[in-house]
Amino acid sequence: EIPTQQCAMHLDKKGAAAPAGRRDATVNDMKPREITQTIWSFATLKIPPEPGLVSRLSGRAVTTIDEFQPTHIARLLWSFATLRLKPEPRLVKALSEKAVSRPDGFKPDAIADVFWSFAALEIKMEPRLVAALASRAMAALQTYTGKKAAVTLWSVSKMGLWREFGLVHGLVQRILSNPEPLDPTDFGKVLWSLSSLGIQEHAVTLIEDLATLAETRMNTFGPEDLSTLVKGYALVGYSPTAGQLSAIWKRTLMVVADLNSENLSDYLWGHAKLEAVPDARLNQELVNRTMTTINQFKAEQIANALWGFAVFDVNLDPSHMNNISRCAMSNMDDFTTLEISTFIHAHGLLRLRPESALLDALRARATDKVKEFQAEELSRLLWAFSVLSLDPEPALVQQNASLSSPKKGKGETPKKGTTSPQMGKLHKDKHAAR
Repeated sequence: EIPTQQCAMHLDKKGAAAPAGRRDATVNDMKPREITQTIWSFATLKIPPEPGLVSRLSGRAVTTIDEFQPTHIARLLWSFATLRLKPEPRLVKALSEKAVSRPDGFKPDAIADVFWSFAALEIKMEPRLVAALASRAMAALQTYTGKKAAVTLWSVSKMGLWREFGLVHGLVQRILSNPEPLDPTDFGKVLWSLSSLGIQEHAVTLIEDLATLAETRMNTFGPEDLSTLVKGYALVGYSPTAGQLSAIWKRTLMVVADLNSENLSDYLWGHAKLEAVPDARLNQELVNRTMTTINQFKAEQIANALWGFAVFDVNLDPSHMNNISRCAMSNMDDFTTLEISTFIHAHGLLRLRPESALLDALRARATDKVKEFQAEELSRLLWAFSVLSLDPEPALVQQNASLSSPKKGKGETPKKGTTSPQMGKLHKDKHAAR
């Protein structure tokens, strides 16, 4: 039997924490530090632990929760999030209640890790826990680096905690005053956060400073960093300068062979929204890379990619369109109303009718989801049918008329957005991240 205090240090490449017959005895003797260190070791080594072991460790953690320190709570949650493994509800409840009972023990790193873990795992934080950690974070904001502030801002945004006005304002100010420690991946996340919270108009200086800093550090940006940066610019409505765009394009040419389907989708969508058209050489490289990775594309990604090429007025040859059509057909069951509208709108911009089987599939999918269409989506869809000289389905026309006609009845006064002294009006857009 491996001594409990050394258990985490003896994880081999197979992920064995102890001989099989002894694991229960070992786990039952573990203290919080050893429980945490074991899960952390799996996360650090990127080795998925056995479900049975996770369950026993979770049970032991609940049993010994009174002995847990804030560092144990933060590290354990971080480990689960890094492993993309949702902890059992009983463990989340126990850790949350313990954190609420002693928030003063949480340092900035631990607070950031807890917020990030809940956001990454898409687990709802109890209001008491949010209030406790937000209050503690605000009290310690002056010790936050720009990096920790960026991670926490993303987490708050991801969980939709837009009512935490004071914390959001403080985090934005910390990033603004200390942006140098940011990693390339943080730039796009900060921009997405500002858009998601609806506060981009109140963070113009931060956005401009980030764009300036990103240009000077562009040679450190990888494929995902570039795509999230461009998408972030589009989401906050920032128009990059000619020099900033040139730096992005030069860097893209260096890493284009490493762009995956998600990177390509975000990159093309962002440029199209910004109406920033890459030069012919880069466009051709983007087309080639899209064709190379076409089998990886999902519904949203292929719709965004085609729309981007259409906005750029890229000349896609028949073989390219055949590949795109096959990809769309294989993902048809996942097309939402937004993807249907975007995809057909792109054909309208290109003045290219979808091939017969694809058009029939799109018509059928649109009819099945007709009640889910938003007015703008239907408007783009019907425009495309018109320019392509196609007759829209009667159900689509009827839905468009229904959405366009004024509603009868007493009606209600629209509710105004919530306002705070720090940030002004905050709003949430259903399609903000798109």
